[in-house]
Amino acid sequence: MGKNRKTYSESFKKQVAIEALDRKKTVAEIAASNNITPGMVSAWKNAFINGEFSKDLKKAQKENEKLKKQLEAATLALGKAQLMLELIKKKDESQGVNPFELVDEESAEKSLLGYAGLSISEQCRICQGEVIFSQIFG
Repeated sequence: MGKNRKTYSESFKKQVAIEALDRKKTVAEIAASNNITPGMVSAWKNAFINGEFSKDLKKAQKENEKLKKQLEAATLALGKAQLMLELIKKKDESQGVNPFELVDEESAEKSLLGYAGLSISEQCRICQGEVIFSQIFG
């Protein structure tokens, strides 16, 4: 009959892997001091580097990817908005119009019912920008 295989806790494996990554001792010294084989030390070190010991790390990596995608989308939207603003400014400079002048509040309230929650001045700026945008591209 053979011996039963010894199992090691995840925390022990992490400790050995971190010790191997510190490089203060050789893999053979770490293995000897913990009564394990050098192959186990190397395997646990590689597993630690790849994040196989941590479920939280995998969750964090997925969340990081999700946030990167959101950042890319926001950056793209910001770039489009900045481009539109620059086009409006250039068009208005050539016509002598300030795109950020307030239009009268009554007409702004009628045309901006979909912009609830914004201040009147924000709504007016949006309205003026839409009108100019439609003149440029319409």
